[in-house]
Amino acid sequence: MQINNQEKRVNSDIKDNFRKSNRYQAKETINRLKEVFGNEKDFELFLYEIDVLTIAGASKLLEGKQNGMRNKFIEIERFIREKLNDRNFTQEVLFAIYDYIMIENLCFKIMVNDGIERVENDRLILKAFAKSFVGKFFMCEENKDKKDLQNLIIKEFLSIFPRSDDRAYDAIREVVDIYDIEDFKKDNYIRLANKYKEDIEKIYMFILDEVQKRPSLTRKASNKESILKKVESDKIEQTKTADEQKIKVDETEELKRKVENYELMIMTLQAEIETLKDRIAEYQKERESLLAERSQQKEKILLNLFNELNSPTFGNIVDRIYLFANGFEPIDVESAKGIFTNILAVLNLNNFQAHFSEDEYKKEIEIRKEEIGTLYRTNRPVSASKDVYIGEVLYPKWTLNNKTIAQKFVRLK
Repeated sequence: MQINNQEKRVNSDIKDNFRKSNRYQAKETINRLKEVFGNEKDFELFLYEIDVLTIAGASKLLEGKQNGMRNKFIEIERFIREKLNDRNFTQEVLFAIYDYIMIENLCFKIMVNDGIERVENDRLILKAFAKSFVGKFFMCEENKDKKDLQNLIIKEFLSIFPRSDDRAYDAIREVVDIYDIEDFKKDNYIRLANKYKEDIEKIYMFILDEVQKRPSLTRKASNKESILKKVESDKIEQTKTADEQKIKVDETEELKRKVENYELMIMTLQAEIETLKDRIAEYQKERESLLAERSQQKEKILLNLFNELNSPTFGNIVDRIYLFANGFEPIDVESAKGIFTNILAVLNLNNFQAHFSEDEYKKEIEIRKEEIGTLYRTNRPVSASKDVYIGEVLYPKWTLNNKTIAQKFVRLK
């Protein structure tokens, strides 16, 4: 039975969709982060740093410190943000980092939220395993002086598996290419690995244990061949030619890839949706907190001003005004002058400044209509038919933090 043209087109479409939704999406995510990161020279090392921080964050979550949370992975985002806080990254860069760890480190999200056994796709496991392996590789003192690191890392990683596995090769090859590991850069990679040595070791052993439990990753090639032969013997008649049997095997493998690709696409989209929901919930909480803080801000400002006015440092101004106003104590000129001086001192302490000179007081000036409201306050509205007015300056201009909050007051004649 041969694959007809329509089936070939369908299979081709499946591959294209998978490539666009996963590898293409991953590439676009990395390119976007590279664009906003800016420092192209250190970008590959920065990706390695993000992955090491993801591993370290996952290690701490696996200790069970955040068991009450539905989405523990969001704590990894916080952990990374704290560790990168001294870089003063913009929000645009931070969002690009979150997108990167969401797409590139999806396995760690599922691992900490639902358990590593729930990572159904072997490709995700292998990619996370490859990243932890690179970190472990740079932890080893014996690798410090070795050359041709890229090929050495790939060779040692593949030696873990009892059979040749294209998926394992693709995983380690992709990770090595992303990091752009060169011999002359290795000191930086070693430094980061040793900084989180215990976390990397813990995650590496944790994923290795899961890899060794999965028959799809550990069975030998001979076992696979015998199983395939048994499956094919049940499905294919003995009379078919060798060419027909090969075509049937190709169809079966194509179907397996199709199902696997769809599963990975669905898993990725579901994880993205859950992360977006959690982020929206976090932003909503922050918004509500800011709104509540804003509603209390006026009260805090007034309370602070009251406490300063009524502090012993400035002579309990509010208390004394109350006593004078209600006749408990007689007021004299010196007492009143002292109160007023202290009020101005409190205002000056809070960056309120009066701008007024002695010769300006009750000075008669000429002002134009368009200056009223912009350069001067007045005691009454102006007439539309009159362009020039004569007025008497009575009160100063006021500023707060060098910003004008009230213009000079003029009484129009």
